[in-house]
Amino acid sequence: MAIPTYATVIVQLTDRIDDLTRTFVFNGYNTLSSVLAGPLASLCVLYIVLTGFGIMRGLIKKPMEEFTKGAIRIGLVYMLAMNWGVFSEYLVTLFIHAASELGADLMQATPFDVPVMTGHGVNGGLQSVLIEVVRVGSWTWAKASFKHWAPVFTAMMIYLSGLAVVGLALFEIIIAKLMLAICLCTAPLFLCFTLFDKTRSFFDRWLGTIVGFSLVLVLVSTVVGLCLHLIHWAIGGHYLNHAATVKAVDWIPVFLVACLCVMAILEVTGIAKSIGGTCSTSNGSAMVGGFLGGAMGASRTSGSLSQKAMTIAKAAVPGSVLGNLSHIRGQAGQQSQTAMSGIRHNLGGKE
Repeated sequence: MAIPTYATVIVQLTDRIDDLTRTFVFNGYNTLSSVLAGPLASLCVLYIVLTGFGIMRGLIKKPMEEFTKGAIRIGLVYMLAMNWGVFSEYLVTLFIHAASELGADLMQATPFDVPVMTGHGVNGGLQSVLIEVVRVGSWTWAKASFKHWAPVFTAMMIYLSGLAVVGLALFEIIIAKLMLAICLCTAPLFLCFTLFDKTRSFFDRWLGTIVGFSLVLVLVSTVVGLCLHLIHWAIGGHYLNHAATVKAVDWIPVFLVACLCVMAILEVTGIAKSIGGTCSTSNGSAMVGGFLGGAMGASRTSGSLSQKAMTIAKAAVPGSVLGNLSHIRGQAGQQSQTAMSGIRHNLGGKE
């Protein structure tokens, strides 16, 4: 096992977090779905049987269309809650993989590229800036002596400024991935909450939390791209000349840029979480119902259109033509009956 250093710690840590969350979501989802499979299947069967029996006997005043929509919703929820293949292909890919890839692409949209020394994407950019900050700080610290303490203070401010930005960005990204893993592994439980009116609010808040942390991955990665460019702009020159021209007050630009970056990351994190909370308000549990209602409405519309088309066709065709068609159809039926009688008579004569 490779020992992490300051030059590899971010890349190794994020790779380890990705492997851990991937395994945790898979194991947690399968464990919870295996526990809930039996009770949920029994509950769904009892609901469909008892509700259908009550509607047939007139004990429950419920439209058949609403009952059909509820049965289809139960089937969809059961498929998503108990089928890892469907769940991982759509939900896990959307909220984790797609959000991370989108954030990495948006990070590259900055007008100036950040030199990536190791890794790739957001993780590689953070690791590269950390390397620059640590090395410039150490080179500045090396200039200090017992009679000249100013480089120590300058190096400490460079360390603190760079580590504050890199640490906060890394913290927000890792926490978002961990919270997404915890929420997604409990998906079978919260998907089942959509079946009952009293528990749908739990599903709404769960979905809003997932959307919020997914947006954190996207928006924080975007802001990180801008912040890394600013940090590199403030410290890149000192990195190229090995801090040969660093003065006692050269920490001020780095400190100002770091304060700006920290405020930007905190602000965009709050925006992402607030957007996710807004999206969850009475909307998550209605998505499946709205989809099914639209599908059933489309089927009813197509049926009414077909009936209107038949009525228009009958009105457009003269009555004599319809009478001739009916007469021809009646003659064809009589001829077929006569032929069948002849065949039976011949078969009886042969016997």
